[in-house]
Amino acid sequence: MSDTISPKASSSDLRFKFWQLLAMYSSLSIAALGIFFVWWTLSGNALSSRSQMQQGMVRLVIDMDRVFVEHPELYPYFYQCQPIDPSNKDYDRASAAAVQMLDIMDIAATQNDTFKSQWDTPQAWDDWIKDQLVRSPITRDRLKAYSSWYGRRLNHRYQEVEQDLQKANSQNTKPCG
Repeated sequence: MSDTISPKASSSDLRFKFWQLLAMYSSLSIAALGIFFVWWTLSGNALSSRSQMQQGMVRLVIDMDRVFVEHPELYPYFYQCQPIDPSNKDYDRASAAAVQMLDIMDIAATQNDTFKSQWDTPQAWDDWIKDQLVRSPITRDRLKAYSSWYGRRLNHRYQEVEQDLQKANSQNTKPCG
């Protein structure tokens, strides 16, 4: 009579093999469960990183918006295509705000390229950067003066804007209509 592997087998060898198989399958089950928990944790970390990155960018943009709420006299130099003369009493403040704006745009350009999958609409950041550069002569001037302070992505967006502005000038159209 052939005996089967079971905990009640008459042969001690078959009982031993049963416990070995049980231990092996238990280990596989625990490993599979462990892999699931690692995947689950990594998924949670990815969502947390995305959330932190988005919140960080929103916080920076809101801080920049606060500058225009506290100093509305600067608004036309950033959103209405109005140049500012260096002799203007607000020039230094506008220049400092432009550098702050460029810092934010540099971060946005870098994060947008590096973490494109983290944004629902990554193109919106590129559009925002280009729009800011088109509408703000002081911001373009500061970027031109301090281009080495900023990454290649922001400098590339600046070159695109400069080409668009040259094209608009050659066609006698105004970008800020």
